[in-house]
Amino acid sequence: MATKTKTSVLLIVGVSGAGKTTVLHTLEDCGFRVVDGLPLSMIESFIAVEQSKRSIAIGVDTFTEAFSTKKIADMLLKLNKKANIKAKILYLDCDDKTIVRRYKETRRTHPFAKGKAGLLEGIAKERKMLVGFDEAATNFIDTSELSAAELKHMTQKIFCFMADKGMLITVMSFAYRGGIPLDADLVFDVRCLLNPHYDAKLRPLTGLDKRVGNYIRKDADFGQLMEALKNLLNILIPKYEQEGKNYLTIAIGCTGGQHRSVFVAEEVAKWLLKAGKEVVIRHREIGSK
Repeated sequence: MATKTKTSVLLIVGVSGAGKTTVLHTLEDCGFRVVDGLPLSMIESFIAVEQSKRSIAIGVDTFTEAFSTKKIADMLLKLNKKANIKAKILYLDCDDKTIVRRYKETRRTHPFAKGKAGLLEGIAKERKMLVGFDEAATNFIDTSELSAAELKHMTQKIFCFMADKGMLITVMSFAYRGGIPLDADLVFDVRCLLNPHYDAKLRPLTGLDKRVGNYIRKDADFGQLMEALKNLLNILIPKYEQEGKNYLTIAIGCTGGQHRSVFVAEEVAKWLLKAGKEVVIRHREIGSK
């Protein structure tokens, strides 16, 4: 007898301004049955009615009636006990500075803000309501550095196509002076390599330039470092895949995020692509390729 396909249920929760609407519209385009703003008390009954659909996405607002992190976490456990449902929570986060900028650009009012002077207070109030949600969530995306188009692309890769193509791996470069990326699962420091910054001809260039790559390759330890990195990833990536993780972010950092981290990130991404992995590459300090 054929096994009945489970209905995928995705609950989307996060700070206001983090991109929930973009994610929901993207999922709807992918064929999900999408609904937003349902009271918590209605979610389970809605799923029961719509469970003939292959995929359901539900946007949960922090300002909905009786919102509670614990209630949603308990709901997730209850849903996953049903034989015909596989439920996940996607948590969308974003730094305060970006939220303020987005609300100013759209001229919309934050749901917990009272007037312009209350925007930061409103953000802080909402964050208190979401304490612990990052631990309850099965999926997490920090949208601080993502445009709407990039968030749409990431959503498509993770939730629309992953059943066919496996885990999505994001390889990104960054500068330590700007802080470690919040969404990084694995972080590697390549500040030990030769630094092209000290070569006047290479300083204006980036790790995307062949001349910079050739310079870094001259480091006596470059080959050994890359081999060790690949060996470690060969162990870790299958472990994440076995856990059912939908996406993995590998962050590679150097001092300025222009040369060494960019070049190594490119090399790792090429190696993963050659191995048949789904890969997206981002360079935080110089923009996505």
